Amino acid sequence: MPSQSQQTETARKLIWRALSELIGEAVPAEEISETILIRDGKYRGRSYRTGDYMAMWLFESGLVMFYDRRGELLRTCELCTPAAATRRAA
Repeated sequence: MPSQSQQTETARKLIWRALSELIGEAVPAEEISETILIRDGKYRGRSYRTGDYMAMWLFESGLVMFYDRRGELLRTCELCTPAAATRRAA
């Protein structure tokens, strides 16, 4: 099972590719800001922003959702996480 740092790197690559597709050109990685999401003292995921676009990776569900500047959902991708893999196996 991949480590959390491997999962994070996989998520970053997926998000970079998807944001570049949505924008229509390659986005320099340094132009994507990343924020860790913590709720009730627990790690919940990460959010990523560049220009008018935002992506949110919810760690437990393994979902990455992409939004435009108006907050409209543009795309959803599944990124398997250890928590999601455990739920599927049960």
